[in-house]
Amino acid sequence: MAPKTKTDPDRSKWLDRVVPRPKEVTISGSIRLRADRIGLRGSPEVSSPIRTAAAMLRSFVLAAEQDAPFTIGMVLLGDAGTEVDQEVRNRLLTLPNREQAYAILTLSNRNGLTLVANTPQGLLYAARTLTQLVRCSGTVSEETAIEVPLVRIVDWPDLSERGQWGGNTASDLAWTSQWKLNALEISAGATVDEEGCPVALVNREVFLQGARLGVKGVPYIPHLEQMLKIAGMRNKKGYASTPDPSKPLPSDYVPGLCMSSPATQELVAAWLAKIAEIEGVTDIQVWLSEDAAPCYCPKCIGKEPFGLEIACIVGAFNKVKAGHPRARLRILTSQGSYPVNDKVLAALPEDVGVTYYDGGRTYDSSHKPMIYPLLEDYARSGRWLGVYPQITHAWRTVFPWTAPQFIQYRAEEFVEKKLRCMIGYAVPSNRYHAFNVMAMAEWTWNAGGRSPEAFARAYAAITGIADPDLFARWALKAGAAGWVLAESRLFLTLIYDPSLGLQGDAPFDHRFQNAGILDVDTLNETINTAREALKWAQEAGNPDMRDESECVLAALVAFEALRFITSSIKASSLDAQGGKALAEALDRLDRCAYILRTRMLDWGERICAGTDEKLPTRLLDTAGVLLRTCDALRERAV
Repeated sequence: MAPKTKTDPDRSKWLDRVVPRPKEVTISGSIRLRADRIGLRGSPEVSSPIRTAAAMLRSFVLAAEQDAPFTIGMVLLGDAGTEVDQEVRNRLLTLPNREQAYAILTLSNRNGLTLVANTPQGLLYAARTLTQLVRCSGTVSEETAIEVPLVRIVDWPDLSERGQWGGNTASDLAWTSQWKLNALEISAGATVDEEGCPVALVNREVFLQGARLGVKGVPYIPHLEQMLKIAGMRNKKGYASTPDPSKPLPSDYVPGLCMSSPATQELVAAWLAKIAEIEGVTDIQVWLSEDAAPCYCPKCIGKEPFGLEIACIVGAFNKVKAGHPRARLRILTSQGSYPVNDKVLAALPEDVGVTYYDGGRTYDSSHKPMIYPLLEDYARSGRWLGVYPQITHAWRTVFPWTAPQFIQYRAEEFVEKKLRCMIGYAVPSNRYHAFNVMAMAEWTWNAGGRSPEAFARAYAAITGIADPDLFARWALKAGAAGWVLAESRLFLTLIYDPSLGLQGDAPFDHRFQNAGILDVDTLNETINTAREALKWAQEAGNPDMRDESECVLAALVAFEALRFITSSIKASSLDAQGGKALAEALDRLDRCAYILRTRMLDWGERICAGTDEKLPTRLLDTAGVLLRTCDALRERAV
């Protein structure tokens, strides 16, 4: 008996289970049948990504091919027959990032689907999409009912590389690769052994796992001026930079590398060679020094420090490339190189990739565009450009923030300006920012796809949140209020100076010059938005939503109190009414500090529950920062 098909399905409900959303989708119906009636045909299991794809499909495809009335096939375009029409062939061959493009096609007799792509990576992505689309409940057995959509999907990513660095990303590939995040940048562990020979101590299993999951591992050598310290070579002759003879050395002085020294170039070349030998490595990144630390030796004095770094790195890589012709070099810029990035770009060969990083300008959660004209022109010229943005409040703090509008804004800019890569930074791990990580995967693949509300609804459907529509309404309010708070850099400022400069000469407004909420009307409007988000969270009864909303609202009310407190403390005198108002504001700040402390800890402890993890230091610092500010301001107010 032939399986029955349905027509005119609710398209949005099918797609709510798929992240990222495919670009072109037509659903003509669906078919419902037992798992032992679905077979896998012609699987070309010749590479790790295809074997992974086949294993995913076999989680619900349990029939032998010859016994199956409905089959799913995987075909590389070069091997495809008449089941792939000429239009789809032409599309797949000419799409942007075609090495990751794929199609899912319904057979003309409606008795099967064909997954087709140019490469094994594309077939893996097709399998991920189909696995998210199919409907079944519970553990699949032969008798489990499976509903499969009859689709025509053509899909490809906007950015060729979408990934992360830092935190727990190296151990989180199984989760992040589900959402088609395909890049991991990881320290190469460049150092020297006991005999002083250069070695790379990176965990090589990470690269093998990445190959299975379709994730490119890009090892990096950290900021070069720190490498003598990292490698324990600060006292080794022939490498160290010469300090400025006209200035006394600080007590914590650590020399950098002399970039004109042949020994330095040999050291960097040896590290690059060791890294290039790692199975699966094609691209190697070197981070420029974070500070312009000029060397004053006769060969370096008077020359641009970053120009010398580039010459050293490129020279070292050229020595390695002869033995590793498939290796490619990337350079990471820094806040130190920012003033001379034009010279850095001009000095690089065309086949060297550039990733834009700046501790103040890319670790930024404001509304400011990130890619400035120099880099925009560079990317539009066809050169390879990536970026290192944070996808959280700040690099130094840990704070709950469901941020659909912010993540979409960043991804849209990078896609529009023709970047090739986005490497997000989530502190201290993805477990604290799962929504933002999935949102990054969504919009770096398909920047023009879902709206923030639609993505939030999809996230809720995938993660099992009870009322996806209510969650989506809350996420828009929480995201908007949280973005204003993140832009203020309130917690980052307080961690470094709980007294807000009142113990010294720094004026309050200077510390908040980039806040974006200095005018009272905007701050009051944002507080009202935060109150609406809290109302939705309380209605949902979801503790994560509630804790985030209470933290955001408490922080914004605290910001309002801080404005009043600092202006009052700086006044030459206060009358009785002013003194009372100051005391009330200090009490209000105390209440906010208590809410922040308790809700932050509740949120963190739920994330750590069932694991051996402890609450991260940066979370504890953030949770207690208003308490420290209360103490500092009360002492000052006396």
